[in-house]
Amino acid sequence: MTGHPPILAVLLCLFGVAATAQYVPLQRLPGDAGFTATMAFGTPGQKLELLVDTGSSDTAVAGAGCCGASVAPTFDPKSSSSAVNTSVPIEAHYTANVNSSWHGFVFRDDALLGSATKVVKSTPFAVITGEKNYFPGSPTSPKEGVLGLAYAGKAHANMQPFMDTYTAAGNPDRFALELCPDEGGSGKESALYLGDFNTTSLPSTPFRSVRLVTRSWYVVNVTALHVGATKLAVKSTEYTRGDAIIDTGTPSLSLPAAVRTVFVEALKSVVRQTFPASFWAGSSCAAVDGLADSWPTISLTLSQPAAPAGMRGASDAVVVSVAPEQYLVKTSTSGSDRCLAVNSITGKGVVLGAGILRGYVVLFERGQGTVSFAPSRRCGSGVPVPAPTLGPVKPSRDPSAGDQDLKIAGIVLGGLMLVGIAGGVTYWFRRHSQQLAEAEAADFETCPRDPLLDQEDANEGGGRRYRAKRFSTALL
Repeated sequence: MTGHPPILAVLLCLFGVAATAQYVPLQRLPGDAGFTATMAFGTPGQKLELLVDTGSSDTAVAGAGCCGASVAPTFDPKSSSSAVNTSVPIEAHYTANVNSSWHGFVFRDDALLGSATKVVKSTPFAVITGEKNYFPGSPTSPKEGVLGLAYAGKAHANMQPFMDTYTAAGNPDRFALELCPDEGGSGKESALYLGDFNTTSLPSTPFRSVRLVTRSWYVVNVTALHVGATKLAVKSTEYTRGDAIIDTGTPSLSLPAAVRTVFVEALKSVVRQTFPASFWAGSSCAAVDGLADSWPTISLTLSQPAAPAGMRGASDAVVVSVAPEQYLVKTSTSGSDRCLAVNSITGKGVVLGAGILRGYVVLFERGQGTVSFAPSRRCGSGVPVPAPTLGPVKPSRDPSAGDQDLKIAGIVLGGLMLVGIAGGVTYWFRRHSQQLAEAEAADFETCPRDPLLDQEDANEGGGRRYRAKRFSTALL
């Protein structure tokens, strides 16, 4: 832990990350269950893999002997000369998992994130001494602990989020996450960026930014959801009844039950392939054909909240698009089975989980209270992430619209042809009428007058009757 490994140094050079910036490689958990970072605690450092979680604020690690043989390594305070036990008890309960919880004590110790050379002194974290269903011993478990990156408002008493401790040591209050997929065997590692990095040097296209509603979790203002170019027939209040949070500790997009029902029906109306009810419910996976051609992009509209009093802010909504590869998760690196990674949330609110953020660089400007999105240029082409745009949503590819588009084009072309024909007929009629009128006038001027009609012509209308008579004779 005395410097960047050679591969990281090369990456830092290639992508122009400043020397004071920190690049932390992330490991992707199977099934897109999240991403972990290596963090070392104590003196000497004890390395553990922690789930990177923007949906919580506390850092917690498995304590020695707490959680069974399936969780290893663990942190042993007795093996650290710098560990301080505050003797403050702490516990956490999670609603996302039934009866999931842990408890322990708050410690303070030196911490190193990734390959950093600068120790963050006296970092507070929980040492877990007991748990229930938190470390299930499966490949999708939170490994050996969790690194909470949310604001202090969601931290437990006597705890300070890692980012607050990191910022207090003189570092910028910001970080960025680049979550690469495992689609197409890209082999690109994901990353956490910390420190004084320049956003223009990140491996991404220009960012689209949205202000946070509150600074507790990373709460954004979701106001609409589109399937292809079709907006779901759902009131915006259905999204805003609860907080809409960016939560990398949750693997998928989670919607209120009523919204998810409308969402699934919209997908069914587009997708030609037939699936069992369990697939649409999210409880089973299935072989998915024609991913690029048969499944639409979905789009989340993130509207800007009202700017603080006396301040001006951007008013354009940001539209974050989600490709089929992001919301249909592969069950393995081989095979075509995929699961619909859009779940119903218990209660209210929306959760933008790690799965749908794959392929993006997400920038968290904690001090400014903004979050920004841009497609990664480094992750590869496994997930063709559309670039975020400023709202409103524009018509996009809709696999079901092909035949309809042809019909519309045919109707438009037929209409243009009819307009052309009608115009031609009108022109001919007018021209022919003009020619007949000219012939009448010429005939009238050259034909001899009938003396018997001179007196009649003097009467009202006589001239008109004479002209009509002569015109009729000309037609015959």
